[in-house]
Amino acid sequence: MTNTTTIIAIAIGLFLFLIIKKFSYSIVNKEIEKENKEKEKKIDKNHWLKAHQKQLAITINRIEAENKGETYNLSIIKKLSNFLDRDDSWGSEFQFYDKLISCYYFDFKKIKENNEYLKLDFEFKKKQLKLKENELEQKQQELELREARIIKIESAQKILNSELVEKINKEID
Repeated sequence: MTNTTTIIAIAIGLFLFLIIKKFSYSIVNKEIEKENKEKEKKIDKNHWLKAHQKQLAITINRIEAENKGETYNLSIIKKLSNFLDRDDSWGSEFQFYDKLISCYYFDFKKIKENNEYLKLDFEFKKKQLKLKENELEQKQQELELREARIIKIESAQKILNSELVEKINKEID
């Protein structure tokens, strides 16, 4: 029995050792996870701010690059960007300002170009409509002339018919 009791004691000892080791690793891992989460929070806090600041800088550089003879006062934009909240962890002010600038300089240009195209298209269609209107007026005048001719012919026929009826009546009498 001494062999079985020693084997049981060793098995219980190993079992207890594994349980203690498991708990110690889980405690150490929880501490490491907490430290990693804190680091991630610190990184995330400034990540979006920096990303939106970079996007704003890219937009300003893009405006400067596409400055084709148009004079934009970009110094005002750069000065205004200095007043944006630097503690904004999500960078929402930078994002809004970037969208505002992008809409004004790029979307507004596209809308303006489309508007110019629509104006030209409208003028072209207006000219075509005027031509069609003139054509219809000419056809209307032709129809009125034809109608006048038809009326003259009908009146001449009535006169001839009445003269013919009178001749026939004279011959009969």
